[in-house]
Amino acid sequence: MREEDYTQEDLQKPGASYVYLIYEAISNSETKRMSLSEIYRAIQRKYPYFKFRVGTNGWQSSIRHNLGQNSAFEKVEKDGKGYLWGITPGATVEKERKKR
Repeated sequence: MREEDYTQEDLQKPGASYVYLIYEAISNSETKRMSLSEIYRAIQRKYPYFKFRVGTNGWQSSIRHNLGQNSAFEKVEKDGKGYLWGITPGATVEKERKKR
């Protein structure tokens, strides 16, 4: 899809936290497990803001940081190189970003 295929509303920055974006991506996946690149793609598909309106890959660093630091996510071994990410059983996350 091209940027022109989306409305201005579609291209707005989501109000949800990065933790929620990750949680949503993994929860909606078929296997409930995703590689890092699959998480990036799922977020870009659902929120085209990250594909068309962000000039850097800083958001991807935020995704990696939140995966590693938040107990809602667990690393799962996979065949070959790398890991898959899943949701820790019983974990819940807040949708809205916390105000600083």
